[in-house]
Amino acid sequence: MESSLESTNNKLLSTEASEPAADKSCSRTSLNLLYLFFAALAIRLWFNFGTEHINAAAASDASEYLRYATALSKLSWSALSFGPEWKEFVITGPAFPFFLWLCSFATFSPVNSQQLDAYLVAQSAISALTALLIAVIGKNIWNTKVGFLGGYIAAFYPAFIVNSGRLYSETFATCIEVAALAILTTSKPHEQKYKYALLGALLVVLQLTRSSMILFSAACIVLAFIAGAQASGLSKINWRSAITNLAIVLLGSLAVLAPWLWFEKTAFNKLSLVVDRVGHYNLFVGTNSTIQGFLSYPYPDGRGIEKKSFFTLVKEAYKTSPNRFLKLMLDKPARLYKFPWNDFRTPIGPIKMAGQVAFHQIVLLLAIIGLGLGLIFSPKEKHILGKAAVIGALAINLPFLAFITVPRYNLMAMPSLILLGAAGVCALISILRENKLARAPKIVAASALFLFVFLRDDLRAPFGAGDSSATALYFVQGTDLLTRSLIATIALIILLAGLWLCVNLLAKQSTKTRAIGHICVALLSIALLPLTLFPQRANGRMKEGILTLSRPGEQINGKIPINNSMSAGQEMREWFLLIDSDLGQLPRGNFNISLNGIKVIAPAMPSIAALDNWHYLKNHKPGRAYLECTYIFDCLSSVANLNNSELRQWFVIPVSAEQRALITKQKIADISISQNSSSPSNFFSAAEHTKHKNVIPSRAIYSWEKAFYGVENDQGLTCPRYDEIVDKRNSQWSLSYKGKSEALSDLDLNVRLISVKSNHEEIKTTERHISVKGNEKTDLPLGKLELQEGELAGVSARLSYAESYRSEAHFSSELNNAKPLLQLHWLDADGREQIMDLPYLSKPQPRFSVFLPLDLKQINGSQYRVSCSYPDKDCQIELTAKVLDCHPLFSEQELF
Repeated sequence: MESSLESTNNKLLSTEASEPAADKSCSRTSLNLLYLFFAALAIRLWFNFGTEHINAAAASDASEYLRYATALSKLSWSALSFGPEWKEFVITGPAFPFFLWLCSFATFSPVNSQQLDAYLVAQSAISALTALLIAVIGKNIWNTKVGFLGGYIAAFYPAFIVNSGRLYSETFATCIEVAALAILTTSKPHEQKYKYALLGALLVVLQLTRSSMILFSAACIVLAFIAGAQASGLSKINWRSAITNLAIVLLGSLAVLAPWLWFEKTAFNKLSLVVDRVGHYNLFVGTNSTIQGFLSYPYPDGRGIEKKSFFTLVKEAYKTSPNRFLKLMLDKPARLYKFPWNDFRTPIGPIKMAGQVAFHQIVLLLAIIGLGLGLIFSPKEKHILGKAAVIGALAINLPFLAFITVPRYNLMAMPSLILLGAAGVCALISILRENKLARAPKIVAASALFLFVFLRDDLRAPFGAGDSSATALYFVQGTDLLTRSLIATIALIILLAGLWLCVNLLAKQSTKTRAIGHICVALLSIALLPLTLFPQRANGRMKEGILTLSRPGEQINGKIPINNSMSAGQEMREWFLLIDSDLGQLPRGNFNISLNGIKVIAPAMPSIAALDNWHYLKNHKPGRAYLECTYIFDCLSSVANLNNSELRQWFVIPVSAEQRALITKQKIADISISQNSSSPSNFFSAAEHTKHKNVIPSRAIYSWEKAFYGVENDQGLTCPRYDEIVDKRNSQWSLSYKGKSEALSDLDLNVRLISVKSNHEEIKTTERHISVKGNEKTDLPLGKLELQEGELAGVSARLSYAESYRSEAHFSSELNNAKPLLQLHWLDADGREQIMDLPYLSKPQPRFSVFLPLDLKQINGSQYRVSCSYPDKDCQIELTAKVLDCHPLFSEQELF
């Protein structure tokens, strides 16, 4: 009896002693969480307010959210009135605009797209809260170390930082998602029933932000029900607690859903539980192998797709080309997860895009390790639901693989990947602590590091070309695809084998736990091996060569045979030179071009400028007109600190009458490209398709989605064009420098000629053109051109400085933020002036020239003129207009 009392007293004393220790540990954890939150917040505020970068907060879709937040702020609740413009409110989703309105309301300021500081602070706060909640989830499911490692990875994760400065709904939705997961993973949720009411409200808010999250909502409701059922332990089902949980979640959901349904019924006379994000169109585009799953311009024909089921749309896409469809599906994982979401390639202080990609890809590799080991690390039964919730949150983001797939949609999957990566690291460390001689964790780490380096094109040393390392040549995805694929696959197999052995070390005492781990590794193998065994087009045109010149005097020489199958009627054809160039290197005059010994002096036309159909001219406000393709590219490129002529594209140069005569006479185009700048110039070569076919970039179809969301280029933007298969030609190319010459064998540069059918029976010998010169501001009336049907006005703009002018300080200081302005003016049918920006000019350092086609016959107007201005009296402006007898991209043509 005494012994029993003594034992009871000892237990009570032990409990009393442990309570202060537990309280102290809880207090320390709370303090560390607070440190994490403020560290994450400081990083985001520093990025948004303390670094130099273009403010993209209101760019693209963010402008829609701000517009609806403004509409909400002006809504009179006493006399509700909704015009047709509110219909898009349902598609956009009401939750995030309402959040923006709340930010304005809390700061006593009106919604203003020009004053965004309050929104950026709020976005920074919820992004920092996301990092804190990730730490809470990791602590709840695994342990404190996993939680804080995951939290600090999230604090420094590039996409979370960059997108705290953008008023998109994904940052907001990600915070709501992890808040829901934090509630589900609370250690004793059955004792804190009130949290399930908050969970229900959060799930509806999430669903009204991102419609795809309806699956997440359903999964969370099921997990809340299961948590209640396990309230009495795994041996007994507690139906009462389970039903109570379900009822509380539904009541919390109704508290948010009821006002929305009332609003929807009042405004639109309809009821919908799901935000309609145009799923049919996204699926139609995302499975269209012709445009490689990206929205293109000209647009694909999607008439009638809303009446078809998802299954029918996928089946039709597959039947169009099973081979291309399967290749497209193989591309999707890379498109979704290879890059962090940063469509404008915004730097984070000194960290450029390549560094951000590296950070992101390290997280992905750690997550692969976590997917193999995370479920069995810290294997406690009470954590099973939490781990299932984390895996489920990742899996629910996978349906994006079927639709338009871009890195933007990986943001909500990143909390799960970060947590799994943190768990994977801690699992490897745990194994090594127990057995320092264990080889399996070291094999996993070494093979992961090898894959990280091997699969990044930018980390591989390029081949040397020419008599100096200044000239570089490398091939996208390598020249030997089979060898590359085999090496990557073998490295992945070694990584997976290491994970298999690590499972054995982690689960020595439990056969059941070991079996779960082995199943996870097996599923990983099925998912990942095809991605290393088969090269993906998403990573770039396979075998496309990139030749870089950076020394003045280097010269590329080429001979292109003109085996003309259209010899009859050559007098009715115009000729153009096509050059594949990027970063505005050709318009800036980084290199000179000669054709059959005659210097090419005509300005180059960016082919993006020729894509638009001028019949569909639009106005975004009175007196301000725009062309859709040009305008969208400009909206995106300007936020990336570029202009439309700096995107990689085909540049089209009209061939003079003298050069045209030599081509038709000699049946050969002798081309010379001479580097005259220390600024590097890139030249791209065709990629081999088959023995007799090559792949070149498409000439007449472009995609801004591909350019800004593609994952081909770790350093900058992706090529906006698709693939065009052409016959191989017998061209010959060589590189020379200081009297030494080297043949570029098996390399066919993307320098082409096209013979284009004219709209006239014969090419006029007297060209119609007008020209004007000036400084600071120059106008060129176009009336003297007198265009006929089918003719275009080709307008060139040249910006230059006198040869004697060499003040680099002038370029770098006074005019650092100055931009040239090129505009088309005319009077519409009612006599009102219309102005349209032509966003293809760049600062001349020290020269710049561009050529633009204007389809004026499609405009119902008069008194056309082009104006160009640049706020520098030393800059010389020259505007010239001539008549184009044909469209250089869409007229009948032959490619050489």
